[in-house]
Amino acid sequence: VMQLPKRYIDDIRAVPGVKDATWANWFGGKHPAHPDEFFANLAVDTVLIVDSKSRPVFWRRPNDPDNQGFADAELFLAQLPKLPPPRERAARGQPVFEGVVQFRGAPALVSALAIEPATGDDAPRGYLIYGRAIDGAVTRRVLDGAPAGVDVMPAGDALLPAEVRIRLDRSLQPLIVTDEQRIRGYLPLVDAQGRLVRVFAVSAARPPPAPT
Repeated sequence: VMQLPKRYIDDIRAVPGVKDATWANWFGGKHPAHPDEFFANLAVDTVLIVDSKSRPVFWRRPNDPDNQGFADAELFLAQLPKLPPPRERAARGQPVFEGVVQFRGAPALVSALAIEPATGDDAPRGYLIYGRAIDGAVTRRVLDGAPAGVDVMPAGDALLPAEVRIRLDRSLQPLIVTDEQRIRGYLPLVDAQGRLVRVFAVSAARPPPAPT
């Protein structure tokens, strides 16, 4: 894959009428058992590697012009729950954390994986933590792919009923609310600190009851 210059994203953002834009890299991965097939893999925009004592050893945010190096890595790491010691990790190859983290005022989907030794059953050497910001362009892709009209609501949106807000305490756990006229669905994004950051909401008219 030949990558385009990253400066192109700034050129596109400067076009009159463009409200937001983002970038992504992808490559064609192949499964050994299916050499004639490939699948696309999208790049992430945040990568952090920590050692077995949770000390940052690698930090990369190529799309962040305000990146402050390891000082930012420490701030980002502080938004995650305490990672278990490598010897107490979950099953081999399974994430030790998957969730939403807020950094620089924006939410991101984040995963953390143990860095396994190349051979043997020794303890992992640390963790690979990677994420993708949920920016305007990512949100639009979600909305464009939805079969029905979806609204994106900030946590403090006045249109989000208080009795609904207090029930949105688990990230990506849908909530369905019905009344005599409408069916409403809510999908919350809750960060690792338990704070509600975004809500995807959909509403549809309730069908009339079937005749008896």
